[in-house]
Amino acid sequence: MNLLILLHCLLSFNFATNPVNISTRYFTQKKYFFSDQKHADTFCLQMIVNSTDYENAKVYFYIKDYKGKRIFADTLKGLSLYTYSAQTNEENPGLTKEKLLNGFYDFFDKKHFHKLPIQKDIEYAEEEELVDRQTWEAIQNNPNQVAFTYTILEESIVSIVYIKAARRVVKF
Repeated sequence: MNLLILLHCLLSFNFATNPVNISTRYFTQKKYFFSDQKHADTFCLQMIVNSTDYENAKVYFYIKDYKGKRIFADTLKGLSLYTYSAQTNEENPGLTKEKLLNGFYDFFDKKHFHKLPIQKDIEYAEEEELVDRQTWEAIQNNPNQVAFTYTILEESIVSIVYIKAARRVVKF
């Protein structure tokens, strides 16, 4: 009897007046030597898109060390993944989706990882920096320091490094 009631409810549901919110999930991960030079960390990026709203998709970026412990997490909007040449296109939403997905799958490209994130000749500017002088100098004076850099909304360049002495990831 319960099965008949469920079947009746499903058949009588009007999808035109009660639209179903479908979400699409994307996931990518890459391994890089970041927090440890002997063991690679796993960089993960997950995007959840409700319906076709790619610009407002939730993007979760996190890093796990070789033991599986999460050492960094950040949440972004889908719009953050656009590259400099990828402008939104209201007349062609497929193009917007395609360019956002290009940014998604390019996020962990090797070009975003580099050593010596702060060159020796760059001076510390307290009012402009996200980190204190001691952290800045620790980054600047470590020739083996690996940084990961990504761009948010075509404007803000974010770099992160793992400070071994502090056992944490810092943004600068």
